Amino acid sequence: MQFCLAVMMALCLVCGCQYVRVTIDRSYTFSIESGSTEHEDMAKWFDGSNTTSNFCIRAGIYKDWICCYVINMTSQYMIVHRGIADLPYAIKYCDSKDMSHYSTLRPYFEYTLSSIEILEPARNIGVTISPYCSLMYKIPIPKDCERILAASVAVEYVTFSEMQQCKDACDLANLFQKNVKYVPVVFFDKVEIDAELVIDAELVRE
Repeated sequence: MQFCLAVMMALCLVCGCQYVRVTIDRSYTFSIESGSTEHEDMAKWFDGSNTTSNFCIRAGIYKDWICCYVINMTSQYMIVHRGIADLPYAIKYCDSKDMSHYSTLRPYFEYTLSSIEILEPARNIGVTISPYCSLMYKIPIPKDCERILAASVAVEYVTFSEMQQCKDACDLANLFQKNVKYVPVVFFDKVEIDAELVIDAELVRE
């Protein structure tokens, strides 16, 4: 009896660690609420007018975070500006009263070698994502979020050939800012996030 109870408690702990408190609305199509002017600037994040096929973003939910992998889909090396405050993002979500809200991280500009990452071309996109062609980071889920409608990430990037045009840091900053694309986050039904990988990423960012 004690053995059965111990097994049940262990299962509860495991299930509890994998509990996802939010849902993903996969059928949602972005639109600005009728008569709303407050969030018209959010359209650029979600309407697809300034996106790119150079990157894709795969994501899963881990506890109170969206864990994202930004993957280089091109055939060349890409230099991505990650920044001190990480990649800017926008989330549109609904609360328990079915009211929609936005959560954003605005850009923080600092262009140094420590704020960029170089991603090699992705050769095989399958279950395993190579750390050399992708970068992982986390987006906090708002505490009042019950359903995620859409998420998008602003990716600043340049190629090595473009970088040769730069004469100083100002040229590099202008080049990055010219190449800003809003990449939609694609959520997968079953994404196994390695907890140790998430912890390691936290330590690196700290």
